[in-house]
Amino acid sequence: MKLKLLFCAAALLAVSIVTNAQTKFGVVAGVNINKIRIEKESLDPKAGFHLGVLLDKELIGPIHIQPSILFTQKGAKQDLGVAETKIKMNYLQIPIEASLRLPLGPIKLAINAGPYFAWGLNGKMETEGESGLGKVKVTYENIFKGKDGEDPLYKRFDTGLRLGAGVHMLEHLAVNLYYDLGFVKLDKESIADEFASKNGSFLISASFVF
Repeated sequence: MKLKLLFCAAALLAVSIVTNAQTKFGVVAGVNINKIRIEKESLDPKAGFHLGVLLDKELIGPIHIQPSILFTQKGAKQDLGVAETKIKMNYLQIPIEASLRLPLGPIKLAINAGPYFAWGLNGKMETEGESGLGKVKVTYENIFKGKDGEDPLYKRFDTGLRLGAGVHMLEHLAVNLYYDLGFVKLDKESIADEFASKNGSFLISASFVF
């Protein structure tokens, strides 16, 4: 696992040190609509947010590379009527996007794709429902680590593919729509493929470069 983190850091560093006049620094933030994908039945979407910093480097003509470091929220929820379960997960995520930017009048249309690497910082599962004694709430603390003898529910490391499109305006501002498709089976225990959990997120993201 440490080797995977070192690889992520090295990939970002390799991009950041090759700087020149065509490299810009920026900030990025936006909202997420997250799901946990299960082949047989996906859980309900849950909203979250992301924020962080990015580098934007022109490579050849309209082709740019844009790595970023983000704090991002993922998870899902499930309402069974008598009880509702919410899964909240916070990640440090590093997307490394290739971006093709095509002039279209006063704006540029961007088509983006690339891998992402993520490390689970913390998270929890909460189930709330009704019983004969009234409302009952059960919380599973830190699903990546476990607590007070509990076993972890999910693996910390996640990786996948980011796909997106957007517009760049006024040389500094961009708005993009992304989908993050997770490849990793998150479940700590060995589970059949049709019941394995994987991350999936739609993101609306705004960035400003200096």
